[in-house]
Amino acid sequence: MRMKNNLLKKLGIGMLALMLTVSVIGCTDNGKVTGDNGNEMLKLDYSTAFSVEYLEDGIKKMTDADGRTIMMVPDGEKVPDEYKDADVIIDGELDSVMLASATQGCMMRAVDAVDLIKAVTTKQESWTISEIADAMKAGTISFVGDNKAPDYEMIKSLNPGLVFVYSGDYGLQDIMAKFDELGIKYAVCNEYTEDDPRGRMEWVKFYAAFFDKEDQANTFFNQAVTNIETTIKDANEKTEKPKVAWAMVSSGKVYIADNDSYVGKMIEMSGGDYVFKDMAAGSGSITLEEFYATAKDADILIYSSLEQYAPTLDAVVSQAPILANLKAVQDGQVWCLGKDFYQSIDKTDEVISDLFAIFHGDGTTTHFKKY
Repeated sequence: MRMKNNLLKKLGIGMLALMLTVSVIGCTDNGKVTGDNGNEMLKLDYSTAFSVEYLEDGIKKMTDADGRTIMMVPDGEKVPDEYKDADVIIDGELDSVMLASATQGCMMRAVDAVDLIKAVTTKQESWTISEIADAMKAGTISFVGDNKAPDYEMIKSLNPGLVFVYSGDYGLQDIMAKFDELGIKYAVCNEYTEDDPRGRMEWVKFYAAFFDKEDQANTFFNQAVTNIETTIKDANEKTEKPKVAWAMVSSGKVYIADNDSYVGKMIEMSGGDYVFKDMAAGSGSITLEEFYATAKDADILIYSSLEQYAPTLDAVVSQAPILANLKAVQDGQVWCLGKDFYQSIDKTDEVISDLFAIFHGDGTTTHFKKY
């Protein structure tokens, strides 16, 4: 805040000291802030979908994406009376978890907690996180069936201390209902619903709080955000912004991302001009005619399918022959998502840097494949 010299003189040193004191009280240097009730809260910069509140005696009150209360109670302590009816109470150290989504694996990787994973609903061959795939091969992580038909008896026998699930339009509400019936504890993690790519990545703090690794997560996240800010700065210095289409064709429909989604924001952060920025996808899909009219002159096409499902450019064009007439196709500027894309939320800064390389650099990337 810029103040006039005469106003500064009137305020004097006392007011400046007061401002500094308020700043220190409101936000400490340990990744925490002071909440309205005076308790420390985990500091969140982009996500509002979860919270972590620090009570006395090392007890944590956590709120997941569905607004459910989860109490973390250290050994030797008791849950406060007002929270005895919390949705989940975890007594002592949490030493084993189950993952109901592959995206959750990268969050565990980010805080060095892969060794605490006991079960997953993703097959070994689908993991791009080598630590998890290797553990499954060694038998220390069990596959308990996919989310359409998990083996509840097996899950019950493995007895994970907590299961990470997700809700929303594509959520696991049926599984959660069954877990309620069986007394299996779970936390709802909806990083996929975040509109800001940094908000998606910030969920690493939620996972970390279960294992008392908040400091590690905070350091990790702050460095990633710094890296993203560097890419944004570099992108802002570019005078030309290539026109970018991000889409996938399936069953005659074209699926695009809204401009205010994390995809639209990543394109903007990387210095691209998203051609669908003025279109509302509604259900997420548009017609081929709408797609072609908007994307025909795009400089770059990011085909938003994983490379194993769209291995060649011919495979992409076969979905809709009209794609062959796109400028990006004719110029050889078509890319698809790398195998690890959806298991790289913890590497969002790298993904944004890769997009910058595609848009403005030599095109060398880790998380995208060029046809």
